[in-house]
Amino acid sequence: MRQGMVLYFYNHVVARIPSHAIRLFFYRRLGDIGRQSSILMGLTLFHPGKIIIGDNSVVNMGCVLDSRAGIYIGNNVSISPFVHIWAGGHDIDSKNFMSHGGATIIEDYAWVGSRVTILGGATGPCLTLGEGCVVSAGSVVVRDVEPYTVVAGNPARKIAVRNRDVDYKLNYFPPFR
Repeated sequence: MRQGMVLYFYNHVVARIPSHAIRLFFYRRLGDIGRQSSILMGLTLFHPGKIIIGDNSVVNMGCVLDSRAGIYIGNNVSISPFVHIWAGGHDIDSKNFMSHGGATIIEDYAWVGSRVTILGGATGPCLTLGEGCVVSAGSVVVRDVEPYTVVAGNPARKIAVRNRDVDYKLNYFPPFR
């Protein structure tokens, strides 16, 4: 009952607060969120408490984070709108629908495009999006993504290599979002 009330509070009250500072005040009670990182309105959380977000990272509007096995987001990571990150799932061969899965790690300077679905631990104990990688909009990630690789599709496959010379700091705090 208590966990349900906590989720309701975060998903239906905190997620709609139009002030970054106030939203982050509450989200920092659930996980470790770095300096100058922002979480825009409309975040939906499942199994909160195992979320770590580095410095200068953005979790954009309408995202879903299921952190039952842990979600670790590095520094200067851009998570675009309506991204779903599922760090767990259910064993299809289990007679009682057992949960399973692994942590999802998104390393520094990664860019996850809009409406991407990341199925962490779907094929192993951990799923890693390497440093500087780019996941194109609408992709479904079920395997590790190598550093500075651009992937697209369902399932996501390598389509290009990104320039390794990246050195930026995200600072995205749009008003009323």
